[in-house]
Amino acid sequence: MRVLLSTALVLSSFALLAQQPLTLEQCVQRAEERNLTMRNAALDGELAASNAEQAKWDLLPNLNAAGTHGYNYGRVVDRFTNTFATSSKASASRTPYARQGCRRRLR
Repeated sequence: MRVLLSTALVLSSFALLAQQPLTLEQCVQRAEERNLTMRNAALDGELAASNAEQAKWDLLPNLNAAGTHGYNYGRVVDRFTNTFATSSKASASRTPYARQGCRRRLR
């Protein structure tokens, strides 16, 4: 019985120490921080700004280019004489193209 009473007393003292009175300003500030509607409104504003920036970038043209280069060395079988032939070959290609609209990656 004594142990139970002392345990209850210790636990209730911890609960009393954990609570502190709040002022009206602190209550309003805490409510604004935890209000989901206000958080969503702030995020919607950021999203609208990002969409406006993306729309500006979409007005610009997009220019892309690609290129490759390679060497091949080795022995191949000549299909007409059926003998081995040593060959070396260099190849290169390029493909420039432009299209309307520029997509910019969002951060």
